[in-house]
Amino acid sequence: IEKIIFADDNLDILIVETLGYLKSEKALPILRDKLMESTDNISKLIIASSIYDIDKKSIDMIDVAISSVNEIDNKNDVYYVYKLASVFDYLAEFRSPKINDVIREYAKHEEYLISYNAKRHL
Repeated sequence: IEKIIFADDNLDILIVETLGYLKSEKALPILRDKLMESTDNISKLIIASSIYDIDKKSIDMIDVAISSVNEIDNKNDVYYVYKLASVFDYLAEFRSPKINDVIREYAKHEEYLISYNAKRHL
């Protein structure tokens, strides 16, 4: 938790994921702060997923995750296909009908890599 508290711009996402996996309720306020500070949409998605792993009552994280994915889905970014293909592992963690609907839409995506990864998580 201290490594997250004192992290400047280089937040170690692996630590965030580990705290989610460990269901560290003590980390929730810090993770919420980092979520608000984050400008990177993939980081926001991972932080939201970790918060939801810890506290399933944090259903507001579902909307944060969807919003982050919508921002990542930007065809003006030359790497968007690769970024978007990696988000489904985190989306699937939510196990929510709303998230499943989003994944279903991406399963029909014109880009094979995105479609394939979405289908794997349905």
